[in-house]
Amino acid sequence: MIKINIGRKKYKVCNEWKDLTPSILHTIKSIEPIELVKALTDIPEDVIEILSESSLMAIYQLVSFVEDSPKVLAPKKVINVASESWKKLESTKQALQTKSPPYIATQVAGIYFGDEVYKWSIPLVYGQTSQILESLFVFLERYKELNEGGEYDEDQLEAGVEGFETFGVGAIRYSLAKGDVTKYKDIEEQTAEDVYFTLLYEKAVNKYQKELKRIYDRQNGINSSKNS
Repeated sequence: MIKINIGRKKYKVCNEWKDLTPSILHTIKSIEPIELVKALTDIPEDVIEILSESSLMAIYQLVSFVEDSPKVLAPKKVINVASESWKKLESTKQALQTKSPPYIATQVAGIYFGDEVYKWSIPLVYGQTSQILESLFVFLERYKELNEGGEYDEDQLEAGVEGFETFGVGAIRYSLAKGDVTKYKDIEEQTAEDVYFTLLYEKAVNKYQKELKRIYDRQNGINSSKNS
């Protein structure tokens, strides 16, 4: 922790990992310079807003270390995301969309360990999240075919298939529960492996049925698709 002068006042600036706690890291949802300065100093926002660009960037250089990981990482436990709940996996994927390493580190560790992560050391938080993400990426690579659906054809577009994209994970949950809302929680607690295998199997079945219908239609002289 260091102090800097702005005008006639002194302000505290976090410039080392030892200055931080998981709670502070969890507030950093953006690594834009001005956001990092707001999160890692006690400079009032109204003062930050009127800083010159050069002054802001000078302070940013002091706090930008949080864009990288600590040099020492120490995971608490080996987590296999495939055997953990599907909900945790999807929540982890959502956390990654923030693209802010400090927030991701605490959020992902928290998804699997709860509020106890706020009592951990910074190396432990980052080490655990690093291990979880490694397991996640290995898992998603095994099921990458689920994301290789290709473009929609004209019939699907005319029917409004793009409208379903806004429902995201909710649409998957609805489909697996066959519309029964009383089963939603049970679906969320199923292992990621079971859910992804089911989705992959259903995709294969749908592809087969669609191809079989196309063959039957062709044999009967029916043009079943505008792209045929």
